[in-house]
Amino acid sequence: MTPAIVSESRVESDRFGLRIGRVHVGADVDVGQLESACSGFDVVILRCAATEVDLPYRLRGLRDFRAFTADHLSIWRWEVGEPGPIVLPDGWSVGLSTDAGAVADVVRDAFADYRNHYRANPLFDASAALDVYVDWAHTLMARSDDACTVVCDPTGDEVGVALVDWNDEVPDIKLAGIRRRAQGRGRYGALVSYVMGLAVDRSSPALTISTQSHNVNVMRAWSRLGFLPVDTLVTMHLVRGELLDDWAATAGTGGRTLDPTGSVAPVASAPVESPPT
Repeated sequence: MTPAIVSESRVESDRFGLRIGRVHVGADVDVGQLESACSGFDVVILRCAATEVDLPYRLRGLRDFRAFTADHLSIWRWEVGEPGPIVLPDGWSVGLSTDAGAVADVVRDAFADYRNHYRANPLFDASAALDVYVDWAHTLMARSDDACTVVCDPTGDEVGVALVDWNDEVPDIKLAGIRRRAQGRGRYGALVSYVMGLAVDRSSPALTISTQSHNVNVMRAWSRLGFLPVDTLVTMHLVRGELLDDWAATAGTGGRTLDPTGSVAPVASAPVESPPT
């Protein structure tokens, strides 16, 4: 049995105002040992292979935490070869950027409505989730001058951004998005193609990228560029039960209620409200 080791995520802890940890577990995880490893945290973001279909049921055995599935993460990989052509209209451009302020603006706009695993947790504020994305972007930009690729419109405004962690053994595109006003016009493909070219220049063996399983449009774009799906992970949130109880008592469940296992279930007769997310 491989013991579960929970690492604190300082960025997420600072932004959400809770002590947040992260852990990846395998098939042999011991639920009792996992709970002991989680004891110093308010929320633990757990990831496991999607093949561990019995884990959500097994986590019903947690005493102080309630576990719920937050998303399914699809991971894609490109074996470095010949990148696709970069196709942009006249006046548009793609290249590297070190403008942290402009990048932050693009990230906030591109991901403003995005349904990621943070949105599954009623304790997490949506604006704070965007702050986490911006923090990640700035951290990656501080590591290397070629971490950030942008697409610019004819006025020079940045409308798309891709952030890469080149420190990974296999470089990984951590964030990639286009401002809402410029989506659906092929700009995203040009953005990722440029990063693929950077991977070639760095003699990287491969390039990976991931997204929630519902994000079908970007996965179609990746397929056209030569990426292939290689893995699927399940994200679960383990949250202290008293925190969920306090939220339900003070903020209201917003038309949702927590069943005894910690899952969030709709209530048909409840008023329609928007809970904090």
